Amino acid sequence: MNKTEIFDKIFSQNNDFNYMALYGWQNDEETVEYGYLKGYKEAGDNLVEIAHFGKQDTLIFPIMFLYRQYIEISLKFICTKEFGRIRTKQLIQKNSHYINELWGEIKDDISSLGLFSSEDFELISQIIDFFANIDDFSMKFRFPWDKNLNLSLNLQNELRINLEELKKYIDEFDTIISLTYL
Repeated sequence: MNKTEIFDKIFSQNNDFNYMALYGWQNDEETVEYGYLKGYKEAGDNLVEIAHFGKQDTLIFPIMFLYRQYIEISLKFICTKEFGRIRTKQLIQKNSHYINELWGEIKDDISSLGLFSSEDFELISQIIDFFANIDDFSMKFRFPWDKNLNLSLNLQNELRINLEELKKYIDEFDTIISLTYL
């Protein structure tokens, strides 16, 4: 099979619409952002649901990456909606994937908008801190090594993550954050 045949098979119409993904339904930037936002969260949720009987120790990598990516996109989505493209671009260029630094720069402004209760605001901060402390730049669960081929995760420290509790907090985060995109 040559490359053209593979391409044609992957990008072909299938009679089973349950396996046909459509990119292009998004008609504006906001729906594209929403697709990314919900896609990463739902993928993480689905992996948590099947992560049992020994699978949890390998699925933890994509689960943590997907949820962290969802949080990062959520923050950047809030920025585009509340601060506009120019400021968001500056924030992204300055902070890149460092969600804790990004949150540190925007949280006072977000707080002053009155979008969230103080309890909700505290939960958002705690979840961001949790992910930033484990994976500050979104690489530790994404790749096994850094650019110098050092292991991304410290094998000296065992880390236990309760996936049900993680999903519960991500769901709470999503319930709160969804006020900004619904």
